[in-house]
Amino acid sequence: MAMAPRIAPLLLTLLLLSALSFTLGNDCAVSPDTIKLRDGRTLAYCEYGASADEATSTVLHSNGSGGSRLEWPGDETMLRNLGIRFIGVDRPGHGHSDPQPNGRVVIDWARVEIAQLLDHLGVDKFYVEGWSAGGCYALAIAHQFGFTGRVLGGAILSGIGPPDRPDPFLDLNPQIAQWMEFARDGDETAVRDLRKPMVELMQSFNAAAIGDMLAMPGAKGLDDIEIANRPDLKVLMGMNFKEGFRQGADGPTQDDLAINSPWGFREQDISGNVHIDIWQGEVDQNVPIHQGFYQDSIIPNSTLHIVKGNAHLFPLFQWEEILRTLVAPLPDNETGTDKAEL
Repeated sequence: MAMAPRIAPLLLTLLLLSALSFTLGNDCAVSPDTIKLRDGRTLAYCEYGASADEATSTVLHSNGSGGSRLEWPGDETMLRNLGIRFIGVDRPGHGHSDPQPNGRVVIDWARVEIAQLLDHLGVDKFYVEGWSAGGCYALAIAHQFGFTGRVLGGAILSGIGPPDRPDPFLDLNPQIAQWMEFARDGDETAVRDLRKPMVELMQSFNAAAIGDMLAMPGAKGLDDIEIANRPDLKVLMGMNFKEGFRQGADGPTQDDLAINSPWGFREQDISGNVHIDIWQGEVDQNVPIHQGFYQDSIIPNSTLHIVKGNAHLFPLFQWEEILRTLVAPLPDNETGTDKAEL
């Protein structure tokens, strides 16, 4: 139990890189759906909201760093009212998905796991969404399937910018910048060493205690302040991380290396027919606002939404608006970049 002071503040700031999840109200938290990939690995996923027969829209969500398939809006009624079939998937080495032994690049996720999952589920047209580190995976899916007309639109929620972005460490939390520098240098040992204490933490503390550590006093964002006063959300934060690190440090380490290395595609090459909403917290120090501006400048068809006074956790309180905007029909003249504020 004396471990916590030793690993702070780096551990806590790395944990905050992950988007959070609600895990109540769906038994997939305990018994996920799975498929066998052609290479023999297991891929785990969860479906929330409207059933395949009832849904008017399918949203394929990509979770943040260290998270899992359990990252979802937490409101079945809201999803059903919007007609959304919401799908979350464990990336390799996370939750119940088998690891990928030889490493990977981001685009592999779209070409291998997601391609086979879509075939298994019989999904033709769909929307993509990604939070934090999951943003690049959602964009990879948009790139892979956008030109065939299968991707109807996308939403990126404080999504990390590409590795070749200008000033990659600008305005980052210093501890996150250190971790990112190790990953960008391909120093797998250093990255894994940073992740190992997280595994120990997941095994040593219950979900409520982990959530309390994440709800740090003095945080800047309105969303951080709200989280600090919500015991239910703090418990759910801990539950998400315990699941994401279920198999240990190797899966998250691979993820760290992948998102900080060339992705295998360029955002500027995403089909202009796929409109991407970029939602960005104004005071985010995990993915600073300039990364949102940069991605908005290079994605062919995007709208940038600045969430005033909020940091990295705003989707917890804005998810209905994000999803409603995502699946709403675009105006006929919607062809390029716009700027919006909440």
